[in-house]
Amino acid sequence: MVDKNVWEVLPGEIRKPGIQHLVITALFIGVGAVVGMTGASASVGFGVTFFWPAIAIQIVGGIWYGIWGGAIAAGIFPIISNMVAGTPPIVSILWIPANVIQGMAAGIVFRKLNLDPRLKKAKDYFFFILVGGILANIPGAFYGPYIGKLFGLFTDQSYPVAVAAWLIGNGTCAIVFGIILLKALSPIVIKTRAFCKGLIA
Repeated sequence: MVDKNVWEVLPGEIRKPGIQHLVITALFIGVGAVVGMTGASASVGFGVTFFWPAIAIQIVGGIWYGIWGGAIAAGIFPIISNMVAGTPPIVSILWIPANVIQGMAAGIVFRKLNLDPRLKKAKDYFFFILVGGILANIPGAFYGPYIGKLFGLFTDQSYPVAVAAWLIGNGTCAIVFGIILLKALSPIVIKTRAFCKGLIA
């Protein structure tokens, strides 16, 4: 039996943004901010941490809800959680591009390659780990601490530590918690009206 392509828009099916997507965005901002705060105890300084489970919220948000979870919520909630770590607001704002890349990369790849968010096949796991767990974090790992260094939050000596923390803290949590969330909740999410087959609906 061939698995149904969850991204296929069926004949007569209407997909458009609605109030449900605004609700999802608000929910992901709230949950992401709270989960993001749990990484503060492992911080190497100013919001860069060796343990940041909120990355999983960004990634599954982009896979399930396109720009609502992977761009808007993923870009906003770290600003809130970073306040706990003492990150200056301007730095958090300048980190938005990195957070959006982390949130959207896997979502785009899953749609382009018709990968299943329920992780039913080896290639679903492979691309999730490759893109969501590794590649999506590389730009931010170098860019984020660099922005911090420009504002005096990191020195030349602490910069490599911050880069490693970003890669490890995001990559490990993305893979472990992301897989758990996708396996547990994707079968439910894809049946809801809020699930985005495209990037906006």
